[in-house]
Amino acid sequence: MLKWEIRKLCTRFTVISILVLLLLNLTTILILHGAEGTESGKLIREARAELIDAYHNDRETYNALYADYQKQSAEYENWLMYGDGGFTWDNKLIDFENYGDRQLWNDVLSEIERAESYNKDIEKVLREAYARLKELGDRRGDYTYEYQVNLILHYEELAEMQITPQDVLGWNEYFSLVSPVIFLTMAMILIGVQLFLNEKQARFTSILHVCRYGEARTRLAKIGSLFCITVVLVSAFTLLPLVILAFTTGLSDSNQVIQALSNFEYCHLELTILEYLLLRFAANVLVFFVLALLTAVLGQITGSFVVTIGGMLVFLAVNAVLPVGFFTAAFVNYLFERYRAVNFFGIHIPAVLFCILLIAVIAAGAFILAMRMKINLREYRWIEK
Repeated sequence: MLKWEIRKLCTRFTVISILVLLLLNLTTILILHGAEGTESGKLIREARAELIDAYHNDRETYNALYADYQKQSAEYENWLMYGDGGFTWDNKLIDFENYGDRQLWNDVLSEIERAESYNKDIEKVLREAYARLKELGDRRGDYTYEYQVNLILHYEELAEMQITPQDVLGWNEYFSLVSPVIFLTMAMILIGVQLFLNEKQARFTSILHVCRYGEARTRLAKIGSLFCITVVLVSAFTLLPLVILAFTTGLSDSNQVIQALSNFEYCHLELTILEYLLLRFAANVLVFFVLALLTAVLGQITGSFVVTIGGMLVFLAVNAVLPVGFFTAAFVNYLFERYRAVNFFGIHIPAVLFCILLIAVIAAGAFILAMRMKINLREYRWIEK
């Protein structure tokens, strides 16, 4: 039954629509990052990697190059201030129309500075947390007190972590992509809206209630097929962009710590990029499966494709303007950027745990509704008579 339910969902119209959305997703990424896969982009990455490697392993060469850059920078600043004579910047390391030595050194220095300041920043967070605890006094059980305690417990483990300056282009770009979530959302709504409405459209719902496998097994097969398709679509929309970035910007070692990336400097968990990537994928499967399941339940309630899609678009529009909503859950990143917690009736709960429990409860509720709700109540009553 699972195989047939999957085939029913994968109609020609649905497959073509999803392929179009996937193509738009990949095209958007190519427009934004395609230039980095050109020969000039490759040379820029190599120049950046060579400077960072020199900083690590050949400080004498690095200092000589940096001294020359500082000399030119001083001359350039003097020319901007006084305008005496002409000045032409001599690009010795990289020379393209929109990218030269100045841009190269800015990128390299910002990466080196961020890596070296990591421990100082963590120490500052810990000092502020200890100071806050001292101000609060012994207030065990209080949310603010417990938050500071957990902040210290999490960051003390990371205080001595050494982040070496490395070329992390590719991962920063990947984890900040917006288009995969937008196009994947559209695809999952398109799939979810069909789950219980295909039979209605074919005027076949009456038979489902009287045939041998018309109730629980049919519904389980439908929900199982939805989950399988969710895994496939999340893989396509979130992992194919990673392949594109691998050939354009390039990807650094996925086994380095997540704190090496700019968005995750204050991440409270000792994760590698690969571990976080797997967690993010699993979270996206869960989030988008719940979205599609909610769409299917709404379709059962309304009995209309148009009304269901309209309702989901209104739901997403409302979530888009909320500080925390579906889109922030779909990105998942914000849970791992730094230590966060939720004040739930005065109880201190880590945000990651709270969101997992919340999504699990919503998923369970949608699953129960999908299993118990009649596909078409009017037709079902007609059969009973």
